[in-house]
Amino acid sequence: MTRKHQHATMFPIVFPEQHLAADIIKRYGNSSNDYFKLWPDKDYLFSDSGNGVVAYGVSHKIGFAHGDPAAPAGEIGRIIDQYVAHCRSHKWTPVFYQTTPDYLDIYREKGFRTFRGSDDAIVDLDTFSLAGRANKHHRVVLNRFEREGTTAQLFTPPVPDERIAQAQAVSYSWLSNGRRERKFSVGRFDPEYVRQTPMLAAIEADGSMLGFVNIIPSYAPNMATIDMMRHRSDTPNGVMDFLFLKLFEYNKTQGFRYFSLGSAPIVEVPEGVKLSAEEKFYYRVASMLDGYFSMSGLRQYKAKFATIWEPQYIIYPKRIALPRILQAMTALTELPENRKPILGKERRKQVRAVSQELIQEIRKARAAKRSIPSQENKVES
Repeated sequence: MTRKHQHATMFPIVFPEQHLAADIIKRYGNSSNDYFKLWPDKDYLFSDSGNGVVAYGVSHKIGFAHGDPAAPAGEIGRIIDQYVAHCRSHKWTPVFYQTTPDYLDIYREKGFRTFRGSDDAIVDLDTFSLAGRANKHHRVVLNRFEREGTTAQLFTPPVPDERIAQAQAVSYSWLSNGRRERKFSVGRFDPEYVRQTPMLAAIEADGSMLGFVNIIPSYAPNMATIDMMRHRSDTPNGVMDFLFLKLFEYNKTQGFRYFSLGSAPIVEVPEGVKLSAEEKFYYRVASMLDGYFSMSGLRQYKAKFATIWEPQYIIYPKRIALPRILQAMTALTELPENRKPILGKERRKQVRAVSQELIQEIRKARAAKRSIPSQENKVES
């Protein structure tokens, strides 16, 4: 069985713009993360032809397009131009967030910088196996939970109220360890949203829930994916491994070739890569924040299963510094109830100091370039 897309919509689409965007994304979506283009926190810019759409949000006068435009390949350049013009008309800086490698040449031709800030961690289901010495740990995990009477149960929409209540308790426990709900490029626990998504849960013999994942549509060819993956804070080690192993098995039977574990931040500088000043800043700050967000831990966990790492890019104009983008992006993804700073006073001072160093470095580089005739950039902030 071959399936090109998994694209059923899992929550009510209310506004006419969402209906139109959903139809376009169904035809031209290219990412496992495109589902979030249909969330209520997005605005839409439709192409002149009506065949393309950019889903975006605005923060600190920066327009953040979510991923690549959804459009026929021959119209991508045109809709990028339209989005740039749209942002300029509102005095916003145009940025594309978490794009795929598909259209990098087009962005660069239009004067954008490209920065690889994360990867989509992908499992090749055709080659993934529990056999062999290297996969002994996976077999041990499966056998242990099954021996203890734990099962992986799939609940199809509408998920029963009893299971929604259990999942919400799991989510509260998961959040109790200092984690925060976010938005824009990820989902958050909302009972009505979770009710409308298939849910795979680890259920103990007594009926209690240890953890769950909720399955969402993917618009990448032959690829399945999930949104939330949460477990109780007191759960036995390996429960999420158990769920993922069952999930891989299930999606393989559904005809999928790949499974996306979602975005994995890049915290350490890639070997042999020449970095710009902005990129140096990013990795320095990422290293400073790693203890708060456990970014390296998240990547290491996904590396237990992922065999393919598809780059995800921030696409931004040459005349805007990456620190400003990251600050605005953080604000865009925060929920109103999470306005209290994550970092303490001293750590915020350190981040500001690094930012000032970068700004000075950028100013020096620009001053040096002014003495050399250069072609005007095509994209302006």
